[in-house]
Amino acid sequence: PVEDQSWSTRDDFDEEKLPLHWNFLCNPVADNWSLANSHLKLACVGPDLNTMEGQSWVGRRQQHFNFRISARIDFTPHNDFEEAGLTAFQNIHHHYDVGVANRNREVRLIVRRTIGTLSAEVATIALPQGPLALVIEGDEADYSLGYAVGNSAPVFLAKGETRYLSTEVGGRFTGVYLAMYATGSGHSSDNAATFDWFEYEVLDEQA
Repeated sequence: PVEDQSWSTRDDFDEEKLPLHWNFLCNPVADNWSLANSHLKLACVGPDLNTMEGQSWVGRRQQHFNFRISARIDFTPHNDFEEAGLTAFQNIHHHYDVGVANRNREVRLIVRRTIGTLSAEVATIALPQGPLALVIEGDEADYSLGYAVGNSAPVFLAKGETRYLSTEVGGRFTGVYLAMYATGSGHSSDNAATFDWFEYEVLDEQA
């Protein structure tokens, strides 16, 4: 008999190499990322998410309509250019992001939607206290972006329609990737974001 297979996975980054389901944009830049002490570290270097080359970005494909990703992040931006978080990424012109960034000299959690030439932060709150996981949940209609503290349930701050990350709207690339990122927005930086784990959970195993 054929055994049921669960597509839900959790990466604790405790191996010497990333598993093969992880990919990079273009050619990986060795200085942009590292694995050590059961953590994935992404340097705040390179451009923002709207530029293809040189991003500090590690992602895996979205394989199901109904899913949730979450990642434990430890990051303190040193200036207004540094940012790190999670992104649902169709291409550099179509992506939804939830990240940690400085705004008006305060560390905040932000949600941004980029659709073609339009890009806007649609939600922002003061950074929650406690162990922080960023969360993106998807279904057939929407992506929901938010966070969870400790073992608490996710809190979603904003949504983005799935159709704007489709090939019909966004153009052909690779489908949607679900990725961790860090950036200095084109400015030099010696800062980095640390990810303790990343979980991909299928909310409907029949999807």
